[in-house]
Amino acid sequence: MAASHESEPNVVTNETSHQAVTANRLRDGIPIYFAGGGSWSPNIGDSVTAENGETLLAEAIRGPLPLEAVGVYVIEVRLAEGAVRPIGIKEQIRAFGPTA
Repeated sequence: MAASHESEPNVVTNETSHQAVTANRLRDGIPIYFAGGGSWSPNIGDSVTAENGETLLAEAIRGPLPLEAVGVYVIEVRLAEGAVRPIGIKEQIRAFGPTA
């Protein structure tokens, strides 16, 4: 789920840079994305996005203890083909798997 755009709430567009929060799941190390309300998902499409990732980061690390996420940090995202996509190559590989 995407969040916050000036003209339409809950929309991330190609023209605007947004941020999401990612980490690794504690029990098995897979990449996960903050989905809001204290929950995490292995699907980047479920991530909450905002223009200011620091607010999301604060919410993500405030979640119920023990946190299921380790190594929590903010990433840049955009809308591509109707879905939230990470901008950096490292984050694209984390979200969608190795390149071949």
